[in-house]
Amino acid sequence: MTGERVVVTGLVGALLAAAGLLLAGCGGSAPFTISASASRQLEREVAVVRADAVGKDPATAAHDVAALEASVGVLERAGQLSAVRAASILDAARTVQADLVLIPTTTTTTTTTTTTTTTPPPRPKSPKHGGGDQGPGPGGND
Repeated sequence: MTGERVVVTGLVGALLAAAGLLLAGCGGSAPFTISASASRQLEREVAVVRADAVGKDPATAAHDVAALEASVGVLERAGQLSAVRAASILDAARTVQADLVLIPTTTTTTTTTTTTTTTPPPRPKSPKHGGGDQGPGPGGND
């Protein structure tokens, strides 16, 4: 198993544990209660985070974990989720949030090749032989 799969599998395991916390509280004793509608809502949100982790999208997963945490607060204030259950879910969410940095992201490497052609400088002109005003030649006018 590659390190990448271990990280994603570990995150999915943490999310499944959080989902287990949701289900275990339905109809439980008072300190651990969660309403059926709250359980369904949070299960959906956990599933979204799980899909983000499996899809190697840590940025979206982090956003969705924050949304899950906000939902836990709203449900707790509404009396649909006990404080003990909310704390357990938030602990699991924080663990997942901290581990999101371990998800390897898919990256694409782009290589750009530049070809440079240099033109040699022009050669200096050579002096002309013969002709022109070059002074008297051999046997010239003295």
